[in-house]
Amino acid sequence: MSAAETLVAVQDIDLLIEEASDRDHLREARRCGLALPTTAVASLQAERDRLTVGIDRRWLELYERCRARYGRGLTAVRDRTCLGCQTRLPTSSAPPAGIALLQACESCGRLLLWV
Repeated sequence: MSAAETLVAVQDIDLLIEEASDRDHLREARRCGLALPTTAVASLQAERDRLTVGIDRRWLELYERCRARYGRGLTAVRDRTCLGCQTRLPTSSAPPAGIALLQACESCGRLLLWV
């Protein structure tokens, strides 16, 4: 799994942990019978820790900073536009087709996920 794919999985886990820890969301999930057991959050955290071991520290720190600032560590790029800050990116910044490369947006600093 590439670093970009690993960070996508880490972001998904972070969002699940965040939802499971949100009191309003948890109360609504319990009312519907969909609440996660408390052990599920611990196992999600363990999986996150396992995944982050293989990521270059530089990318992980940038992901954590972006997540703290914007709520998400990754943002999509569509038609050479960063969907986080709506800045048009130069053609030269696009990775080759079929290759997932990590790079930061020149404008907002978010990690880019080209789709």
